[in-house]
Amino acid sequence: KIDKIMIIEQYYQSSINGEISTILNKKINFCNIAVPTKFLRNYGSKEQIDNHIGFEEKKIENKLIDLIYNPK
Repeated sequence: KIDKIMIIEQYYQSSINGEISTILNKKINFCNIAVPTKFLRNYGSKEQIDNHIGFEEKKIENKLIDLIYNPK
């Protein structure tokens, strides 16, 4: 059995995946939603930028459904 974890970080992506896998000592399927560690080249309001990087309710919901129901 592979455990599944979704991590939503309001700031830049971190390396927490490896730390969680090591602590739990098992294979885990991760889904991360965070600000990418690259320079964002699009402009707009906070809502527009959040939408571009995936911080939108429907996109998060779809990623969660995908994580739960689609084995990887």
